[in-house]
Amino acid sequence: DLVSNIRTTFSAIANLQDEANRRLVSEVGVINGLTSQIETLNASISGIEGNGVTAADQRDQRDRLLQKLAEKISFQTVEQDNGTVNVFLANGFPLVAESTARNLDFAVQPSFASGSVPPSLSGGTLGYIVYNYAESGPPAHVDLTQVISRGEGEVGGLLRIRGTNAPTNTSAFQASGALVEVAVRIEAIARTLLTTVNETYLGGDRDPLTP
Repeated sequence: DLVSNIRTTFSAIANLQDEANRRLVSEVGVINGLTSQIETLNASISGIEGNGVTAADQRDQRDRLLQKLAEKISFQTVEQDNGTVNVFLANGFPLVAESTARNLDFAVQPSFASGSVPPSLSGGTLGYIVYNYAESGPPAHVDLTQVISRGEGEVGGLLRIRGTNAPTNTSAFQASGALVEVAVRIEAIARTLLTTVNETYLGGDRDPLTP
């Protein structure tokens, strides 16, 4: 019963990590939708105010979109002389630069990984939030996962719960994150149980991990 409960609990944690991973895919799409609308309003505001008229309605719409974006991720803004607003992450990456928006991607095999990326708790893959600089040909991803995970908002919170794992790591347990921390404790309990039972059954002079 104990072994079954350990297995069930670990499986539940792994499923929660997979669910957070799936939610991040849709959240990246929401972010792209918001930055695209901000880009459009930037162009509209620049055109209207270039004629000496204040684009009050468009500015209000943009403020509402920026508020919605702030519910997703942390960012900073700088208003330009032409009325446009630049939106950038803490590391300086520009999500919106005047009338240009950069769409983010969710990559399970990013270009900056030299080989196979580390597995998730279920054996799948934890995706990375990236931007692809390549206009054609093979992707050239820049990793934005860590900078977003350190910020506020739903996406930062999801990343901290799901966990992030450097592509150079090899184990799901090397990731950081709340669910991974719980999984590590469960795995430690299982190993302790295995060692203790085997030592008791086989005797202290036997290797507990040897059949």
